[in-house]
Amino acid sequence: MAEAQLVARLQAEVARLRGELAACRAHSPRTPEALLQVPNTSWPLPHAAARLHAAIHPPHRRLDEAADSMAPRRWIRRQARLHHSDTPLVGNCTFEKLVGTNLLELLPSDGSGRCAHRHADAATALRACAALPACGGVSRDNGLSCATRHGRASHKFELRAGTAELRRNALSFVCKERRRELRQLRRPGASAAQGVAFIMIGTCDDTSYNCNFVQEVKQAVSAVRSIYRGRADRSIAVLADGGISMQWIYDNIQPDIVQPLVFNDILDYDPRAKKLLAYPQTPFEQTVFMDGDTYALRNFDMLFNILSRFELAAAFECCRLYWPTKHVPYDEHGFFQGWEMQTGVMAYRKSPNVVRFWRVAYEEYQREQKYWEQRSSGEQGATTYALGLTDVRFIPLPPAFNARPYTLFQWLQPFGLSVYHGKELWKLRDLQDKVATPQEIIRQRMVRDWDIAGQQIARILQ
Repeated sequence: MAEAQLVARLQAEVARLRGELAACRAHSPRTPEALLQVPNTSWPLPHAAARLHAAIHPPHRRLDEAADSMAPRRWIRRQARLHHSDTPLVGNCTFEKLVGTNLLELLPSDGSGRCAHRHADAATALRACAALPACGGVSRDNGLSCATRHGRASHKFELRAGTAELRRNALSFVCKERRRELRQLRRPGASAAQGVAFIMIGTCDDTSYNCNFVQEVKQAVSAVRSIYRGRADRSIAVLADGGISMQWIYDNIQPDIVQPLVFNDILDYDPRAKKLLAYPQTPFEQTVFMDGDTYALRNFDMLFNILSRFELAAAFECCRLYWPTKHVPYDEHGFFQGWEMQTGVMAYRKSPNVVRFWRVAYEEYQREQKYWEQRSSGEQGATTYALGLTDVRFIPLPPAFNARPYTLFQWLQPFGLSVYHGKELWKLRDLQDKVATPQEIIRQRMVRDWDIAGQQIARILQ
């Protein structure tokens, strides 16, 4: 008896909800305000539709059976599905709500900074985006403090362009009519055999792109271009994630190729993880990769020549830091004090071994991410471990191809001089031919040799 009464109540509820749903569909508020209210939908289910959804997804199996026996369940589900798929039309844009998605590229401003394209509520932001042809969508973040008529307020909704990327806790509204996919930009005749690659990841808070990492890459590309000007077999590529306009990179930094990066994992703007996934996406069969803060001084064809015998080449450096004890200039608790492969300058070629090497390095980084996040160069530590886990044919580079204190002499701090290798110590005669201990003779020789090296560097850079 109780079950029959329950079925009757459900039948009455479904009939009433059908009526409310029909009225709701006839007067559905397809507005920007409505878009925000229900997660993971393009616009909200009104209260009636929400109750309908609860009716067709009852929490108890017996209720489910009762609903099946009394109403055309497929029809109800179809109506709910149609209700979820609608998107609001604002101006010239049909906005699609994407939960867990962020838009990277910022829009240029009139000099007033990012607040020029920020709004306190989504409705205003969506209308502003629809009215601005350059706007591809709206992203919600933690907000910036922006001036208003009543003082200052947090504006969490920003007009943006560019390609969407997966990010936890992010929310974006993409104008479907202006959606664009990243595509490779290539100058006619650009070689795919051998080339120099740089990476540009993330956005620039200065919407004129006058920020540090952009200017570094621009200078680094120019230096390589001046060395290999006229060499069609030495193309230059910039690998980019869309944080900076691909067309802007092509027009202003002027590489031969702008290569779009593809990330299928949720990385939450972890630049280290992005770099590990970016390295194998080079457009060249043989690549010399350089960080943006490098500056090529002379021809480096030897790096390409190495790849006729080896698959990967890089210098080693000392040493990464452990952030909780960053006053110590090395990772005193890490493997080999933080001595690691330096990924700022590398030569590598496309091969199954190299593809597996990058995959293993990324997996190592992801598996021990909390460990690496506590250190200054976690992706380099992961690549160092990957050398011991794969069959890649690796050769270490001399510091000449990656000249920095960390590759040249910083190793002295954690390691000192454990073993000296030199002739005629047994004679016990120092540089002045006086009797001395082996320790004193070694000290004099090392200081002399470092002085000579310093003089050579000064002559080379004249």
